[in-house]
Amino acid sequence: MSFYVKKLYDNELGYRKGIPNKAGKFLLVSKKRADFFPPHKTDEIDPSMSLGIIIDEMKHLVHAEYTHDNDPESGHRGNDRRIYLNEEIDPNGEFFKPGYYIVFFRFTDTEDKETKYILYRFTPDHKQYDLLEKITNQTNHLIFDNLDFINTEDRTYKEATISKKTTTRISDRLARNIHDIYSNQAEFRYAIRDIYDHKCCITGESIDTGETINCQAAHIKPWQFNGNHSADNGMLMSLDFHWAFDRGCFTIDQSYEIRVHKKMKDGFLGKYEGKKVTLPKERKFWPSIKNITFHNKEIFGKLKMPR
Repeated sequence: MSFYVKKLYDNELGYRKGIPNKAGKFLLVSKKRADFFPPHKTDEIDPSMSLGIIIDEMKHLVHAEYTHDNDPESGHRGNDRRIYLNEEIDPNGEFFKPGYYIVFFRFTDTEDKETKYILYRFTPDHKQYDLLEKITNQTNHLIFDNLDFINTEDRTYKEATISKKTTTRISDRLARNIHDIYSNQAEFRYAIRDIYDHKCCITGESIDTGETINCQAAHIKPWQFNGNHSADNGMLMSLDFHWAFDRGCFTIDQSYEIRVHKKMKDGFLGKYEGKKVTLPKERKFWPSIKNITFHNKEIFGKLKMPR
C-alpha cells in the first residue's frame, strides 16, 4: 500500500466562515489510515514525531511534525492525527485549498535508512483531478497499491527544512534525556549539531555559511550494525574526519582520545594521534563507552565502509 489519497477541506486549512487563515492549518490524517505512517508511542500523552515529506512541485523536503492527540481530556477524543506542513511551505494559504487532492507516496530512502514520503498536489486544473474524483467515488482517505498516472521515479529535492515545531521539540528533548532516540536522520543531525555547539569535536572549528556547516553527525555504532539515532551514539565531525571515522582510519578510545591506525599515521591523520576530542558541556551527552568500544573492535582498522 504505497499511496494515500485525501481531499482537502476547509476545517483543516484554517478557514472559518469561508475566510482563510483564521485558524491553525494542518493536514488531517484519518485514524483509519494511521498505519500508512509510522506509529506513535502509546505510552505518551500527545506523542509526536517528524516525517520527511518531499513536496514534488517545489522539490522541497520538509521534516514536518506529525502528532497524535490522544489526550482523553481533549475535544478530539484521541482520534486526531495531524501533519503540520502548511505553515512551512504555504503560509499564505495559496498552495493548499479546499477541494484540492493530495497524494502521499511512501518509499524507503536507502541513503538515510528511513521511510520518506512524496506529496503530490492535484487541483481542478490538473487533468488527473477528474480521474481522482472517479476512483475515489467521493470517498475520502483511501489507500492504493498503485496509481499509474503518478511518476514516482524522481525522488530528488533541492531544499531541505526542519519544521519549527520539530526544531522546538528536539530542543526541548535535548535537555531532558540522553536516551531519547530521534525519529530520523534529520532530527539526529540537528540534535548532534546543537549538542556540539556546531563545531567539529576534533578541530573545534567549523565553516558556517549561515544556512549550513561543513560538519556532519557521525554515528559511532553504524546504522548497518543496528546503531540508532540516539544522542550518545553521535559526534559532530567535519566532512573529512567523518569520512575517515566511518572507514575506521581512526577511532576514539575510552579516554576520548584519538587513536590513528598504523597505516594512516604517516598521513594527514597522524598529527591527531592522542588528541582528546572536545566533548559536550553536559556530561550526560558524552558518547556512550559501549558504542565507542564497538567502534574500536568492529570498525577501527577496516579502512573501508562497513556493510
